[in-house]
Amino acid sequence: MQRVRAHHPPDVPTQQMSLLGDVEPVRPIATNLALQPPEPTEPSRCSGRLNPLTDPGAIHPSLWRASQLARPIGKVVPSGIDVLDGELPGGGWAEGSVAELIVKHSGIGELSMLRGALDAAAQRNRPIWLVGCPFAPNGPELARIGVGKHVRWVKAESPADAQWACETILRSNALGALVAWLPRVRPVGIRRLQGLTAATDALVFAIRSASAANDASASPLRIALEPAPGGFVRAQILKRRGPAASNTLLLPLGSLAHLLGVSGGNRRQVQPSPETSQDKDRDSKKVAGIAEVTGAGT
Repeated sequence: MQRVRAHHPPDVPTQQMSLLGDVEPVRPIATNLALQPPEPTEPSRCSGRLNPLTDPGAIHPSLWRASQLARPIGKVVPSGIDVLDGELPGGGWAEGSVAELIVKHSGIGELSMLRGALDAAAQRNRPIWLVGCPFAPNGPELARIGVGKHVRWVKAESPADAQWACETILRSNALGALVAWLPRVRPVGIRRLQGLTAATDALVFAIRSASAANDASASPLRIALEPAPGGFVRAQILKRRGPAASNTLLLPLGSLAHLLGVSGGNRRQVQPSPETSQDKDRDSKKVAGIAEVTGAGT
């Protein structure tokens, strides 16, 4: 096949040959088009002080440098303990995520250190759920600090019941805060709670035993707690979105007695009262009971 290059005189309009040999006029190309100004765009988040090279959060809140604390995606509620807020991403408890508190035994002050979260839920007039709490909540003390009428105490017969209660509460989205004592929860259980919590704006805390410190967990924040003299608690941040925390924090808890039977170094579980026939019928349900904590002896 011979290759032919068509040549047109300069005074003849530009034409092109089709494959069938027909001559078709070619539309002239406009050379006098006015340059249109570029369309206005939104200001870049990377401008100014937000440099994606030094602050990946300028690209997306879920990105952060390993040497920096991450920027929480949702709102953050201060814990009320300055030394702890300085080590938490965003400066407090993040809504929509599960925070694990790993304790050697229950009643060492895990509920007292959540005072800021309880206050925030009460100010929003949202329920505060205590699931599987091994101690009876101190109704008068909770009422004194202004959260008593918002507290709901769920007594569960087994770890499976506690897991079911937590998932049901989270699916209902009728909560401001959830504190669950889950000493024997499996990693898949924490993963399910984290997935459900992400769809809410609640503050969720899982109280786990010390044996779970080395377990894998989907929770973005894990803090190990142990008692210290003088009304303090030692806290070690095991996991957070940011650099590893090497220092141990000494957290002051004050003198709030949120739980009956827990006072200073005398931490013992409240002995259950003799059961009546009505109590036995109630305890036969999947979740043993749900009570509103507003008075003494609840």
